[in-house]
Amino acid sequence: MRLLNELQQAINDVETEFNQQVNRFSPVILPATAIHDYLCDREEYEKADKYFKEMLQLIDKKSWKYNFMAWAVKIYHKYIKKVY
Repeated sequence: MRLLNELQQAINDVETEFNQQVNRFSPVILPATAIHDYLCDREEYEKADKYFKEMLQLIDKKSWKYNFMAWAVKIYHKYIKKVY
């Protein structure tokens, strides 16, 4: 029973941490994310990354979170997925 309680606590801790990480980004980026995902579904990755970065810069040009997010998405497509 103790092991089950510890496992449940670990799951709760992970869920709490996940929710805190997700909530760090404002919902104002949802339109940019939706457009990015739509273009990726159409396999237009380079255009998707370009528009995503531009939309995030319209929200807040100086935010390191948004600039980092745009950079990370581009790096993923370019070097991990190798789609352009």
